[in-house]
Amino acid sequence: MRKILILLLIAIILISFSNISNSQTVVVSGWGWGTPQNPIKAHPGYNDTPFYVIVSQPLGYQIVYAILNLVNTPITSEGGSSIAYGSVTSSSLTTSQITFFLNVLPNAKAGMYNVPLTIIYQNTLTGTQNQITQMITIPIYNVTFPILEEIFWGTSQQLTFAQVGEGLVPLTFVIFNPTTNPMFNITLNVYLPKGIYSQNGENRLNVILPALPPGEPEFTTTIVNVSNEIKPGNYQINYSISFTDFLGYFYRDNNQTSIITIYPQAKLSISSNAINANPGNTSILFIRISSNVSSFIVAVKPELTSTSLIPISSNFTPTSLQPGQEVIFYFKFYIPQDVLPTIYPIPIEINYTALGESLSSIYLTYANIYYNQTPKIVEILWNTTITPFPGIGVVPLTLLVYNPLPFPITAVNITYKFPNGIIPLQPYVFVPAIPQFQALPLTIPVEITPNTSIGDLNFSYKISYDQGKITNGSDTIYILPPSPVIIDLNKTIIPQGSYTILPVKIINLGSEYIYNLNIFISTEGLEIITSVNNTIPYLKPNSSITFYYTIYAPQSLPATVYPLIIRLAYTYFTSEIIRTFTAPVFVITYQQPLLISLLKTTVYYNTNNTEILEIENLANYTIYNLKLQLDYPSQEIYMSSNTFYIPYLPPHQIYTTPFYIIPQIPQTMSIPIMIISEYTINGATETYQEQLSLLSAGFVRMEITQVSAQVVNNSVVINGLLINTGSQNAQYVTLYVNNYTSIYIGNVPPNSPTPFSFTLSLPPGKYTFNITVSYENQLYQPNSTYYILPFIVSYATFTNNGTTKISVTTILLLALVISLLSIIIYLSIRRLRK
Repeated sequence: MRKILILLLIAIILISFSNISNSQTVVVSGWGWGTPQNPIKAHPGYNDTPFYVIVSQPLGYQIVYAILNLVNTPITSEGGSSIAYGSVTSSSLTTSQITFFLNVLPNAKAGMYNVPLTIIYQNTLTGTQNQITQMITIPIYNVTFPILEEIFWGTSQQLTFAQVGEGLVPLTFVIFNPTTNPMFNITLNVYLPKGIYSQNGENRLNVILPALPPGEPEFTTTIVNVSNEIKPGNYQINYSISFTDFLGYFYRDNNQTSIITIYPQAKLSISSNAINANPGNTSILFIRISSNVSSFIVAVKPELTSTSLIPISSNFTPTSLQPGQEVIFYFKFYIPQDVLPTIYPIPIEINYTALGESLSSIYLTYANIYYNQTPKIVEILWNTTITPFPGIGVVPLTLLVYNPLPFPITAVNITYKFPNGIIPLQPYVFVPAIPQFQALPLTIPVEITPNTSIGDLNFSYKISYDQGKITNGSDTIYILPPSPVIIDLNKTIIPQGSYTILPVKIINLGSEYIYNLNIFISTEGLEIITSVNNTIPYLKPNSSITFYYTIYAPQSLPATVYPLIIRLAYTYFTSEIIRTFTAPVFVITYQQPLLISLLKTTVYYNTNNTEILEIENLANYTIYNLKLQLDYPSQEIYMSSNTFYIPYLPPHQIYTTPFYIIPQIPQTMSIPIMIISEYTINGATETYQEQLSLLSAGFVRMEITQVSAQVVNNSVVINGLLINTGSQNAQYVTLYVNNYTSIYIGNVPPNSPTPFSFTLSLPPGKYTFNITVSYENQLYQPNSTYYILPFIVSYATFTNNGTTKISVTTILLLALVISLLSIIIYLSIRRLRK
């Protein structure tokens, strides 16, 4: 019975394998020169070059060999036959790599050659062989030769002009490797024009370079003899070029040409000093001229193509020169203050006569204009009412960055390193630009921890600007010992001709006593009456004291806001400390119990602005039948409503109502608003007028749209469109992509779509690109918006011309086969034990 069961299982296995083999066939999924890991390009003349084919076979089969029919192609097998046999060099259950070794004939033409590929495969159980034939395309690539980019007289450090009869002159060849692989034994066979000879006296010249790095030019200089046999003019040079590529194959290209120029015989020797100067100063250029024949100098003219150098004076006069004689002329220049530092070329034209001919010569020198100052932080300010102390927490710190240069600096990035205990919550500050000779305040939040040292502490900073320039600096910041004193004030409102009580609460937040505390209060317009002593001997830690002052607003004092200056002086340990605070005091019309204000003081022209009118009842009684009318210049502004009615307003209550405003004139301006209020108090109707002002300005609204990303040449290219949908120019516009890179654009006018593009080199993976645009409006108010783009970066490795799919049926049959094999093995083991 067991034998019958085993035979039955074997039959099922064979049927299963038969079903598997009948359900699939061999599939060619890829091919190419070299290996999948190291693909190469095959050129004419390549021998014994590997050519791989990737094959997917069904389960239960193996690849026996493969045949390439290379008839009518410039490709042969390694033995020179038009039939090439390939063998399996690596395989797995479902994939095999077949390798051929092929020759490309030296006279082969570049192109794509279609050849039939036959694959013989075998059933591993039955031994049955099958074959498939498929057309594949084999590429042959053109040979990329070194390029002779340029031939010039002189060396890479010093240009010269070869002249008739000059004798030995350096001749430099610039050869470029345009490929991504090194080249070796580069040889130029150069045929020189008649009258130019090599140092051996031949018209033929061999120029040899041992190697050329990929993608780089190389300069090689040889000495030739320019004789009197040649005349001035342009001459064609014929040459051939040969080289060995990185795989050891030799190539030659004949019949190439280039041009060189022979100049007339020089009569003058010219030299000059170098100009090195700062903007705002003068400099002198000395020109030395000598001649080997009798000559007459007619004119010496520095050709200034810009206003970078302004001529002031010169000692030049027409002069005769004898052989060996030297004359020196000077030219004095002024460098304007606003000249950009760089190297400016100064061509000098010299007109002269010699041997009965009128001649001219051009001499080139340079002016190096530089500025010996760099951007720096000139002041550090704690942007708080008190100097920070250890443990105070997060406080704003303002850095005043000054640009002393005569031109704007762009892409300014400031990093800093603070002492222990001071932690910047913003690791760097970036601004698009700082104008010339201007200081820009930059505020950053920093955390002052309890372990911060006290006193003057050093910190360092680095300022990078103009895409690569860097300057370093240092400064100090002051940390107060941990005994801060602050004040607490209520909102103070005084009618004209009235008095009010001002409580000033002084709080000692520190853990130590303060002594000899004095308070001084001053203001302009208001009268202060002190009713208590202004000095106390001490104030305990974590305690407070309140001083009361009577403030009088004269009847004639205009109704507005007045600053109240409160100055505290006290002793902490042995240090005298002074703190100054400023508080607002609101003076209102005596009869007017209403405080009327517009909450938004700036509106934007050509835009529908939502404004809020706020009315506060300052009186201790209810106001009835309140009517408000807003009068304004109708040609300058449109309001959705200019009359408002409130039936009653209880004491000390605030009423708000929204309305819409559209400024009509597209320019920055102040618009007066006259407010007329009428209301009833104790049965009597009262009317008052007051004037408010609105600032009308243009607005900026930047939008990032049409953003896309794609992989181009193994780089990620992000493209998009930047649009200003506002009504005024956006200033200092800068685009960022995460922390990878940034683009400074400058001004963007309204309704002018501005395209942008970033190119990033990133490893494969999933990315979320945060594209941010920062900008300022005409009031220099900063703003920003952003666009988030998720993107998956992947790069192709080799061409895959086919796909392999395993059906569900095949997977189930495979699982059945494995289960049956397990049963057979188990029964065999049990039988052996018995």
